[in-house]
Amino acid sequence: MNKHKKTKDTAHLRGVAVILTMLLFLTGCTTSDNPFSSESIESSISIDDLNINVKYAESYDQTTITFSRHWPDGITAGFGKMITPNNGEIMTDYERISEIIAYDNDGYLSIVREFLEGDEKMNMPESAYNKLEDAMPSRDRILGIMHKEEMSGGSFKHFDKNGALLHEYSYDQELYKITLDELAAFRTWQEDNNDAVNSNIEKLQNKGINFEIVDDIYAKYSIPVIDHGFDNLRFEYIENLRTGLQVGLIAYKEDGEIQSIQTSQYAKSNGFPVLSKLVTYQYGNINGKWDIAYKTIMTRENIEVLIN
Repeated sequence: MNKHKKTKDTAHLRGVAVILTMLLFLTGCTTSDNPFSSESIESSISIDDLNINVKYAESYDQTTITFSRHWPDGITAGFGKMITPNNGEIMTDYERISEIIAYDNDGYLSIVREFLEGDEKMNMPESAYNKLEDAMPSRDRILGIMHKEEMSGGSFKHFDKNGALLHEYSYDQELYKITLDELAAFRTWQEDNNDAVNSNIEKLQNKGINFEIVDDIYAKYSIPVIDHGFDNLRFEYIENLRTGLQVGLIAYKEDGEIQSIQTSQYAKSNGFPVLSKLVTYQYGNINGKWDIAYKTIMTRENIEVLIN
């Protein structure tokens, strides 16, 4: 029996309505949501360059932008206000990278990540940084700034923009290994399943999950948080029954208010679905009301998948 108090019905219904509305909106959205897009920047990393026997690999160019409706504290001290004019947004973080995630024939993980714009500390479009650099505090380059990182064969390596090695650390490969059965499971995503909805419903039933069917193709279910160290009382999931993939997540506070919402989209490459867009809405106090305070948009382009 759930000992937590029940979430308010109004918050529950509002949360479901909000996330389904966002899902419908995002499904029809084809732009990258990057207002700073410039000419295409080609990455120097490639799946073909991995020094492993690739069993499964995915690569993509990823842009992540965070917007806030709060001014940073350092700015508000001078202007005496905490909220942007007309409830507008300001960009607080920006990152554009190329990334490869791969598993070899034994299930060991390798990751290569390279910045397409700037470096790990720039946090803004490179074109904007070049215009503002003279007015910004100088950055300490004594230890160098990472432009590329590699994780493979038990070693983390960081490189600067010129390719010079900055740092190297060891790690336990066994912690990042998957089983051969899990490797083989990648193949199942490529198989056509004419009865995918019923199959995924059966999987939820076998797990003992109580769920509700929404619009014939979505399953909605909740999981209460047992660890009281969390601020959340309950997580609500939205699963696309045609794919078995999670497309929405609502985190509720103990008082029944929504704490955050995530919506996900997937694109297929070589018959395999890869996360192509993730939008996160973080709620907070805005002008005395509980509303969206931060929005993070992650988009992926040039997605490629290799399965051997």
